[in-house]
Amino acid sequence: MPNWCENRVEIYAEPEHIKEFAETFMPKGYLDFEKIVPLGLGNNEDGSPVWDYDTAVKKWGTKWQLCKDDCDGHHVGEDCISAYFSTAWAPPEGIYQAIDSWFEEQEADYSISWFYDEPGMQFAGYLNNE
Repeated sequence: MPNWCENRVEIYAEPEHIKEFAETFMPKGYLDFEKIVPLGLGNNEDGSPVWDYDTAVKKWGTKWQLCKDDCDGHHVGEDCISAYFSTAWAPPEGIYQAIDSWFEEQEADYSISWFYDEPGMQFAGYLNNE
């Protein structure tokens, strides 16, 4: 059983970018790590993506995809997405970097606030590109 890292994310951007982001990367109502940063391992017979711990940690920064039970709440507003969820052991830095890059590629006027807190290992902070 992992220590859980709490993530509190707020993304602000123009309404058209928020809408496109949510439609593309949140089809189930919460962030889909596989859609944001595909692991590239193919699909199982049922169509679900193949998962590998080492690849997930390397690409995402955490070992598991989000599921509804990991999410305390996701809200998509006109110009803001708020997401509160838990990840195993660490914040998903690869996901943050990919989201930041996506908005950069859209030439969007945006900001991302991503706070993480992992009390079991006594670390917390903000993800950023510095």
